[in-house]
Amino acid sequence: MKPAQSMQAMGVNDPVTTQLYALIEEHKKDYSRLDTLQQFMELGMAHKRYDILEEYLASFINMGAKVPALYHLIATVQERQPNLPKAIASIRNCFEANGPKTEQMYEAAGRILCRGDLNDLDLCRKLLEQGFNENQRNAEIVLLLAEVYQMLGRHAELLPLFQQAVQTNPFNHTFHFVLGLVTMITSNLTSGFEPYKHRFLLPSFKENTAFTPWPEWLGEPLAGKKIYIRAEQGVGDIFMWAGLLAWVQQQGADITLSVPARMMPLFVRSFPSIKIVDKHLVLPTEELLADYDYYSPLGNLMQYVLPHYKPAEHGPFLIPDKDAVAKKRAEYLAHNPKAKKVIGLSWHSTAVTGWRRNIPLEAMQPLLHDPEAVYISLQYNQQLDDVDNFNTHSDTKIITDYSFIPVDDIDMWATQHAAMDEVYSIQNSSVHLAGALGIPTTIFLQPYGSFHWGAGRNPNPWYKSVTICQQKVGKKWDAVIKEYARSLKKK
Repeated sequence: MKPAQSMQAMGVNDPVTTQLYALIEEHKKDYSRLDTLQQFMELGMAHKRYDILEEYLASFINMGAKVPALYHLIATVQERQPNLPKAIASIRNCFEANGPKTEQMYEAAGRILCRGDLNDLDLCRKLLEQGFNENQRNAEIVLLLAEVYQMLGRHAELLPLFQQAVQTNPFNHTFHFVLGLVTMITSNLTSGFEPYKHRFLLPSFKENTAFTPWPEWLGEPLAGKKIYIRAEQGVGDIFMWAGLLAWVQQQGADITLSVPARMMPLFVRSFPSIKIVDKHLVLPTEELLADYDYYSPLGNLMQYVLPHYKPAEHGPFLIPDKDAVAKKRAEYLAHNPKAKKVIGLSWHSTAVTGWRRNIPLEAMQPLLHDPEAVYISLQYNQQLDDVDNFNTHSDTKIITDYSFIPVDDIDMWATQHAAMDEVYSIQNSSVHLAGALGIPTTIFLQPYGSFHWGAGRNPNPWYKSVTICQQKVGKKWDAVIKEYARSLKKK
């Protein structure tokens, strides 16, 4: 029975499926018709019919067509499913097969192999280096190679890589931007700020830009000056950079700060002498006509403030609702009659790059053995399945607070964090919020970290209450957390 006929026999009457099988039959008549195979792939990928795509590509390979192009196609399908083990095997076959290798194959190798084990990661590095040597203008390959160097702890190679990339591609704003990030990491936040400004020329940062009629502040004296500062990027970035506002105020500046509306209650309470406005509203006429002397994106303050002022050397700068904190803390302690402290946990990020920093919740088990503690999920996105699975298989229970939605109620999320005695978290917004509130916090940081934490050294420049526990090499968290748990017992 032919595939199309079998579909009809099973009673499947789906136009997309029918069209896919029709393309299969057409391709079988002439295997050299690459245009037919391309139509088949585009249609199947667009409609997520990965099973049909994989089945036909696998049959084609089994007939003896063991060429890099087909292995690349099937690896791409398996990556989307996602089926990482199969995708890794297919991309390995792609580069073991005889035949020319394309830029797209090197890109796929970088995306797929970097998510495997350390052996896969080392092969990923070698293939990306080969792809980079063949084409230094491919931004995807350069970025993937940088990521792999960081995951392997090879930070010394990052700076020359992007210096070379910028020299080869002087008009590539992505390369300038990442050069800034890399320089901030390797210099421990003492330089790299100028190339970092190229972020505003990237499409992904478009929403962080806004027209203003005032000159950009470039470190000029601020005594008696009015400055309009606009928050940018995610809530964690905003929490972190807000720690720089105290120095700007100390210089005698009159500040207007725009933040997302959901952050306004917390910021109005925390910065009573700063005018807080809604970032997402079009600047009203009275603001546009106001006699501001300067404008600055919030992130640009790093370049001009950090040389003079480290927020970690000063006290917490976000102020929660104290009555709400006391009420929330009592609510949490009531879960355990023996409880004397409340410990918050955050282990997962839904960001595109989140998989690089996420920790399986069960890997945190060595930290969760205090009979006098209540453990609370601080997850911004709650991750209910993770908590349910953990609680099913562990004597220690993690509590999820269903009384509010963190993404919608930042002020209550701050209340929740302020109710903690201690926080354990990956690199995400929970760390920044807890640090800004002065809560003792441990961040479990992957070896490549991020510019926020510079070189990943203690003490960090942002929060006195945050301690960094960093991997030496990526992928494995169990040993790192067990060692940290042992160190806690010795205290």
